[in-house]
Amino acid sequence: MRVKFPSILVLVFLVQVKCFAGEKIRISGDELQPTISVRISGDQLSFLSYNLQENAKGILSLHMVRGGIVASLPVSGKYILESGTLSFTSLYRLGNGLVYEVHYHRGPKLVKSRFTTPQASFSKDQAKVIRIYPIADTVPVNILFFHVRFSHPMADDIKAYTYVQLSREDGTIIQDTWRQRSFWLDSMRVLVLMIHPGRVKNGIHYTGAVFEMNKKYTITVQKEIKDMNGHALKKDVIKQFVITGEDRVLPEIAGMSKTVKAGTRNPLIIAFSEGMDHASCIDGLKIYYDGKESVSCTIRENENDRNVIVIPEREWKKGSYKVLFESVVSDFAANRTNRLFEIKDIKEKEKDMIEVSRYFEIK
Repeated sequence: MRVKFPSILVLVFLVQVKCFAGEKIRISGDELQPTISVRISGDQLSFLSYNLQENAKGILSLHMVRGGIVASLPVSGKYILESGTLSFTSLYRLGNGLVYEVHYHRGPKLVKSRFTTPQASFSKDQAKVIRIYPIADTVPVNILFFHVRFSHPMADDIKAYTYVQLSREDGTIIQDTWRQRSFWLDSMRVLVLMIHPGRVKNGIHYTGAVFEMNKKYTITVQKEIKDMNGHALKKDVIKQFVITGEDRVLPEIAGMSKTVKAGTRNPLIIAFSEGMDHASCIDGLKIYYDGKESVSCTIRENENDRNVIVIPEREWKKGSYKVLFESVVSDFAANRTNRLFEIKDIKEKEKDMIEVSRYFEIK
């Protein structure tokens, strides 16, 4: 069964999908960050009494669907078990015009239900490139990601990376630069370009390193790339940068601004010790109110890779807040806040389980 939401951006909705034996999947709340609930009993209640956040994934999960293919990894979220009802809420907004599938396991049976989030409302003008990340004009030789932010949602094209070229100072185009699949964030406005890890990590030797130190390079976003309405850009957009030495240092959280006030949407500015990967901050920075309530936020444009500007979608409330830096949050070279990208001991990966967080209070 497929449930189509109305095509408006913010709406409180309630959808009940009938399942077998009278069971129902209940979808409610903000349509871009819905809460999905099911009634459970018996053995499942006992199963969930231990390690709810992990065990609940085996009963209720949400998956993105692209090109008719259901993602194997579920959407990240938080579970609550209360009075026999298991509820799931995604940690971040789902994005506009995307298809998702709910998986509900009850014993040996699996119930599936799909829904589509509403299309974004935006100008019919041609899309523009707002910024190419990193902003800095010098980047380390072991940089792993670049990103392109557009003014409008773009076409969901897994080959969008082919419209972004990397060239040397003499104009020659570097072939096979990107991992051959495009990823999008922020409601299809941010294109994630990943350099093949084999061209960055030591000892893999995929086809050789992409960059040479002290050399100048150019990224060109070709005008042929299309937005959601099928419109191309008006012109090619370029960014030039110079390659510096390797970055093998952990990024540190240098501080957070104290300008946030109750009743306002003043930005929370998080400062790091070095330039940070733009998409990793969009995907991995989470804020919770009173230790448990997820706060929907957006990452706003800035002029400095070291500062991340976080804007709440609703006004700040008085109380305590937790800022969680998930393990994906990283610098240009994919060094995380709790471990380096390149590790010599596999046990180092266990550091990803170490929670990195900071707290602030609004009085």
